[in-house]
Order: sequence, then C-alpha cells, then structure tokens
Amino acid sequence: MTEETFDIFSGAPDENDGLWIEAVEGFSSAQQRMGQIAAEKPGSYFLFSSIDLSVLTRLDTRSRAAITRLGESHARSAFISHSTSQVLRRAQASVGTICRADD
Repeated sequence: MTEETFDIFSGAPDENDGLWIEAVEGFSSAQQRMGQIAAEKPGSYFLFSSIDLSVLTRLDTRSRAAITRLGESHARSAFISHSTSQVLRRAQASVGTICRADD
C-alpha cells in the first residue's frame, strides 16, 4: 500500500499565485522536502493534498528576523505545522509579534 502523495508549491495559496514544484509521497517526507527547498531558496511554500483538496501546511522563510529570534530548531517547528494559527499564538507568546499570516 502506498502513501498519499502531496504537492509542494511556492507562493501563497490564498493569492492564487502558487507554482507547483514537485510531488512527494508521505506527509513527513513532503514536510522535510519542503523544508529543504525553503532552506535553499527562502520564500513562501505550502503542501497541498489532492485527495482532500486542501492546504495542509505552510512554510514562510522570508522573515529572517523571525527565524533569528526563534532559533533554528524552534523556527522549524514554528513554521512547519498542521495549524498555522496555533503556531503563531505560541510564537507570539514567546517572542512577541513576529509577523501576521492569514489563517
């Protein structure tokens, strides 16, 4: 049995400017690959499920200040998450307002 395949896009899903990059089998593998891509080329990325027709995870590495304040390990867990709004609340509680992201 194969795992679900997830599509990695650059851009913002809510602005209809997503650019397909590649498809990766398995959610964890797709998250890791999206992180690798974002480390090589900072920007806004998201994972899309063609089965659920939904955006599952967003990653935005454009804000270097936010990454510096949170630290590399915390930034990874803060930006790669199933729930963007929960992550922002946790990050804001620990370092103040870092940026505003659409939920």
